[in-house]
Amino acid sequence: MPDKLVDPKVIDALNKRWTVFCKKIGAKDSDIVWEWIKSAYIEPTRFYHNLNHINHCLRELDATGEASPPEVELSIWLHDIVYDTAASNNEEE
Repeated sequence: MPDKLVDPKVIDALNKRWTVFCKKIGAKDSDIVWEWIKSAYIEPTRFYHNLNHINHCLRELDATGEASPPEVELSIWLHDIVYDTAASNNEEE
């Protein structure tokens, strides 16, 4: 169930962007990985590090108007995938 703080349109747009990104880099099983990404970022304890945050970061990347290596976009997708609101070592994880 999507986090009520994330607009379903944002989830849909990110799903499409993920699919396009995966095709561009030749990745397989993009749907399985998308479900993992989505489930991590819609956990109910996430108020900031959620899909809205990922969407914002990707829009900032797009706003540069510059082509960037796929590793940059991938790092945006995954940079907060490990996140425990009760932990103090999220950055290390």
